[in-house]
Amino acid sequence: MSAMLSRHHSLSPSITVPPSDDSHDSLEKQPERTDSLDLLRLPPYPSSEDDHVIVEKPPTRPQPPPAPNTFPDGGLRAWANVFGCALVSLTAIGQVNAFGVFQTYYAQHQLAAYNASAISWIGGVQIFLLYLSGLVLGRVFDAYGARGLLVSGCVLSTFSLSMLSFSTQYYQIFLSQGVGLGLGIALQFYPILVVPSTWFKLHRAAAIGIVIAGSSLGGILFPLLLAHLFTARGFGFAPAVRVMALVAFGTQFIAICFIKERKVEAPPPPSTSPTSSSVLPPPASASNLDAPLPPLPTSPEQTQKRTWKSLLPSIPPPSLSLSKKLDLPFALHALGAFFTAFGLYTPVWYIQLFSLSQGASPALSFYTIAAMNAAGVVGRIGGGWGADKIGRFNALIPIALIQSISCFAIWSTSHGMPQTIVFAIIFGATSASYSSIASSCVAQLTRDARKIGARTGIFMACMAPGILAGPPVSGAILSWATRLASHTSSSPSSTLTGNTNATTSTNAFIGVQIFTGTVLLLGALCALLARAACVREDARERERERERRGEGRMGRERCDGVRGWCVLVCKV
Repeated sequence: MSAMLSRHHSLSPSITVPPSDDSHDSLEKQPERTDSLDLLRLPPYPSSEDDHVIVEKPPTRPQPPPAPNTFPDGGLRAWANVFGCALVSLTAIGQVNAFGVFQTYYAQHQLAAYNASAISWIGGVQIFLLYLSGLVLGRVFDAYGARGLLVSGCVLSTFSLSMLSFSTQYYQIFLSQGVGLGLGIALQFYPILVVPSTWFKLHRAAAIGIVIAGSSLGGILFPLLLAHLFTARGFGFAPAVRVMALVAFGTQFIAICFIKERKVEAPPPPSTSPTSSSVLPPPASASNLDAPLPPLPTSPEQTQKRTWKSLLPSIPPPSLSLSKKLDLPFALHALGAFFTAFGLYTPVWYIQLFSLSQGASPALSFYTIAAMNAAGVVGRIGGGWGADKIGRFNALIPIALIQSISCFAIWSTSHGMPQTIVFAIIFGATSASYSSIASSCVAQLTRDARKIGARTGIFMACMAPGILAGPPVSGAILSWATRLASHTSSSPSSTLTGNTNATTSTNAFIGVQIFTGTVLLLGALCALLARAACVREDARERERERERRGEGRMGRERCDGVRGWCVLVCKV
């Protein structure tokens, strides 16, 4: 017994065993000792505040992974949001699609002294602000939601249209319709484009297609309304614009009540601890408890500064959600949109002037824009439905190619109204499908659903230079070709206002048609490369997954190098 106590004494120096010659006496005294549990105690905590104690947790049952963020993909609230966004699109973006009517009317009345390029700058700046403001509005939508943007855009658009009805000079029309209306429509454009993406995933392209189809429907109704009111007795330019402002305000007021974005939960952070151990904070010691607390602000300056910080809203930093690593599929997709934007709106604005050069009456020329927008309704809805079935990029690539081929094969060879109507229908359907499917491709390339608004804004900002410069460049080409044709022919100079020589006017549009088809073809090629980059990224992700499972690397040479890119492009 003495040997056992000696061993315990050597293990724990904090316990002293009194010497005893009689083992019986020591056994009787043993139950009375309460500090015998000190043999199982851990050493005391270290005195340093920087030291941590690692305590092993008992093995627990592994928890299942968190459920992924699911989308409703239907239901009354989801489709009510689509309905409200479609109404806003009809009255807001529909005015942009109807600018061709204003282009022709200005050339014949208020701005008859200006050429087609100068008039195109009004609509070009309008759509430029619509797309460029996405750098800011996409981030604002992610932080504050859609309701404030929609109300502000509705008020600003109505005010700008009211000012347009009193405008007679170029600068007045430029400020009211180009700047004011462009900013008002931009405030409404990004919410209606992003809100359906928060409610749908499997049917996202179809939902966005229905929303953007409202703009094509507005492109049908507004030209017919303006064409009737411009020439109606008792009306004219000013009353017609005021009627359009009243219709837009009433419809948008009803539509905003249906729109409410869905909050997307943040994904859980990944676990970085591979073991079941946990690091405990340093224990409370006498030095920690006696440490003085940080002083409170006592001076009036400090108190006032903290009060202002508490009153100010938490404004997010001006971040563009760009990562250090280049997202190649998104970059190629944005580059394709940059080229496509130079020719996307040129036929929409110049198709009426082209039909007048074919000898059509002014009343009939109005219906070419209506036919183009009517085909856009079918293209947006049908294209979105087909994109959900066969894939967004799989539908985007042939659509981009068809709109380029239609400019080369149909528009450039048109010598009458039947061919012009056929081109208007084909281009109207394909260009409308491109606008809706391209936006859904951005949502597909964005893995974090909370950043869809910011990424959509960046994508639209990439289209802004082409939107701004495309129609004016086409107008400059048209004016140069007209002057060149007037010098080489014996006929007097043409003004392209309906009283022109048909042959001279038709030849003047050749440069515009080739320019439009070329930039659209470059956009289609970039979309093809973006699709190949998506396949390449998926292949690399599968390789990394195989390496993590220890199954080895296979097929790496198929997604790297020039040969790998050629294989991927051929597979697309």
